[in-house]
Amino acid sequence: MKKIFLIILILFFYNFVFGVNIRVRIANARMIKCSASKATFISGNFKKKLYGKFIITTSSSGVSLYYQDKKKNYGSFILTSDKIKIAGKNYKGKFKVMNINKRVNIILTLDMEEYVKGVIPGEMPLDWPKEALKAQAVLARTYGYYSILKKRTYYDVGSTSNYQVFVGNNKRNENVCKVVDGTSGIVATYHDYPIEVFYHSTCGGRTETSEDLWGTGFPYLQSVKCDFCGSSPYYLWTYTMPIEDLVEIVNKLGGNFDCITDISCPKKTKSERAKYFIFSDNESEISFNVTGKDLRMTIGPNKLKSLLITRIELDGFNIIFTGHGFGHGVGLCQYGAKRLAEMGYNYINILNYYFRDIKLTKLKD
Repeated sequence: MKKIFLIILILFFYNFVFGVNIRVRIANARMIKCSASKATFISGNFKKKLYGKFIITTSSSGVSLYYQDKKKNYGSFILTSDKIKIAGKNYKGKFKVMNINKRVNIILTLDMEEYVKGVIPGEMPLDWPKEALKAQAVLARTYGYYSILKKRTYYDVGSTSNYQVFVGNNKRNENVCKVVDGTSGIVATYHDYPIEVFYHSTCGGRTETSEDLWGTGFPYLQSVKCDFCGSSPYYLWTYTMPIEDLVEIVNKLGGNFDCITDISCPKKTKSERAKYFIFSDNESEISFNVTGKDLRMTIGPNKLKSLLITRIELDGFNIIFTGHGFGHGVGLCQYGAKRLAEMGYNYINILNYYFRDIKLTKLKD
């Protein structure tokens, strides 16, 4: 407990005195296209201005810069710019460019509050109620602090949905600024430590426990009933796919089918989500189990939108899945938060509804 309290104390001190910066990996590819009206290139003591388009690729010695029909190799370098487009997105600030595992990695270092302002537009519609957006801001900030404490070697968070979607920091949205400033420095904690943050679009009626989904339990990530996301376009959905495509997917996961004639879901979580499926071929008398998580990720999470599946039909040469919700179901239900805000709940009420026994801790005044 003393160690945990010390971590929070250190975070508070750095926020108060210095402010906290977060390192965001905004690009990770073998080749990255960039353009800027003006950017400063820095490698050691050497500096020069870059104008217009340029390309960065990996090289045997690190990274290569293609600029004005010339190529030069560097171990790594720094870019600074007030307006730069990197891989199609607009940014500003200071960027470290380096070769990690034979891929160009571009790391943007920026203030935590500015980071949160770049996350909100990527994770929640900006015309949603202010209190829902505030709840999202607190979770985005908490995710940032939690990630810093994980102490990755060269970056803290990525910019894709595998982390939180970070859309950039070049354009300022007045509504986003008000929401973030209105929750400045506030993070969700459990026993004085930033919580591990999870949220999703639509739970479909009940959220999921982290233990049932991933095997790791967190006291604050328990299943709660949610009657508030019925307005979501993903509350009820169906997905149809050819059985031959399903056979290919199941075989990719370790099966050995020529045909699938039966599908069952004998075990579900407390929130009624599928733990695993049994696929069978009555003719060859073979069967194979696939976890719900593996099947959803292999089919595609935007196709099989959730594991809260209420019906499976074999219809001729097709299989039809019917279900509720969109996402893994753990933590905050975003459409639920929207409805709660419309009903007059503030962001504190919303967060305490979906996360058990947490505290909202202000790290910065």
